[in-house]
Amino acid sequence: MNLAHRSFERILDGYAEFLRKRQLAPPKHQPHLVRWVREFLVFAMEHPGHTFEQTLDMFLAALEEQTGVKPWQIRQAMDAVRIYRQQYREGAHEAGEDASKKTWAGNEDDLLARTREILRLRHYARSTEKTYLNWVRRFLSYRKRAGLTGDPTAADVKAFLTRLAMVERVSASTQNQAFSALLLLFREVLRRDLEEMEQTVRAKRGRRLPTVLSVSEVQTLLNAVESEYKLMVKLLYGSGLRLMELLRLRVKDIDFDAGLITVRGGKGDKDRTTLLPESLRGELRAHLAKVREWHKADLKLTPPRLSPPLPKSTVLSGNYSAAITRYTWSRPSSDAQSRHAAAALPARCHVGLASKGTVLDVPSRLA
Repeated sequence: MNLAHRSFERILDGYAEFLRKRQLAPPKHQPHLVRWVREFLVFAMEHPGHTFEQTLDMFLAALEEQTGVKPWQIRQAMDAVRIYRQQYREGAHEAGEDASKKTWAGNEDDLLARTREILRLRHYARSTEKTYLNWVRRFLSYRKRAGLTGDPTAADVKAFLTRLAMVERVSASTQNQAFSALLLLFREVLRRDLEEMEQTVRAKRGRRLPTVLSVSEVQTLLNAVESEYKLMVKLLYGSGLRLMELLRLRVKDIDFDAGLITVRGGKGDKDRTTLLPESLRGELRAHLAKVREWHKADLKLTPPRLSPPLPKSTVLSGNYSAAITRYTWSRPSSDAQSRHAAAALPARCHVGLASKGTVLDVPSRLA
């Protein structure tokens, strides 16, 4: 065995060990990835004078011409070669450079706490905060399992995203979500940038046809909804509202004359308008009239004041001239009194009170 052959085998052994340690492919697939890299390196030596991308394109074209080679095998060969070139060969150099940049001094809890603080300062939705923190935890857990120490590096992110695509078989949208979370971690928390992430093996996004319900199917679905939730579901369908946008809807955001609904603080903390279906206007007006009657009845049943009047100089007295006589605090002794006491608060003080089982029935929505 000559020196060149021993060097060739040593490179392939190192690549196999890299796949195993970084958990970039299922164990049963790793020998196949090494075989594809072996064939590529032999092909590259037989076709000198080309760039890496040119050689890879020629190699994949040659595979397509071979009988018995299936499309999924060609994709596997492309992924194997890209991992070899862009993570195994170049990753060692990047890791050496990143190791000299100490940016993270602390444990996992500190990093998660700083990430949560950034998310809240930037007013991310709580659901987004929960999702991003979960991806950061999974990334840090992966580094522990792979035996990676020191500061997180761009090479670690590439390996993690590659593993999501090749081992966990996540969808393209899931991989992009993980990348967005780690991008925020590096840029805003660790104060570092992620470069050349297009070299990461990406999950394949297949083409899908949308499933559209017919008019009769939609009507059957709406008829099956319980009566107390039917108006809410109709608004979701007819106005294209998201669930939380519907639950936060207030009466002042509904313009019956223009036939519009104003969504405040929607996705991305942006306001927008959407259509109010003509078929729901009468039903919605009747619902609001019913809620007004409940509100008036609650005000009549307000328990007597148990505390002394507020000083006239208080902010509450200035903003609500009738607050001292109309809005009182009490210690409710029953569920009924609890509802009446809460209804007696100024409408702007309500955070949300579910009545009759739906959020749309909240008296404070009349504010």
